[in-house]
Amino acid sequence: MTNNVAYLRISHTESLNGTSLDVQESKCKAYAELHGFKIDKVFSEIVSGSVEFRKRPVFQKALSELGKGSKLVVARLDRASRSVLDTLKLVKDFEKNALNFVLLILVMFIRMLSLKFLLQLWRLLLK
Repeated sequence: MTNNVAYLRISHTESLNGTSLDVQESKCKAYAELHGFKIDKVFSEIVSGSVEFRKRPVFQKALSELGKGSKLVVARLDRASRSVLDTLKLVKDFEKNALNFVLLILVMFIRMLSLKFLLQLWRLLLK
């Protein structure tokens, strides 16, 4: 099974500051179209970013839809996780299972290896 999935998240008040579910979905779908694939399923939830992604039921459902070669597309890093360590664990899990974690940041598209480097750099800077 190779599903390409978009994951969208807002907290209760964020829909007013440019991170609405509609904005995130349109960015994810535009990225997919630009790169020659389509988003097969879209998962969205309203939950605080402080809740670890592994404890979010909708995020877990999105992950369960992924198979080898699938892509999880997220509009911004903080939509998936606000914890550097949790995000590094997620990237490692994706590598192990031949999955792709795609983040859209501004107009730049950062692939997994670049993301891993930036997250490790960020982690070092936070120490």
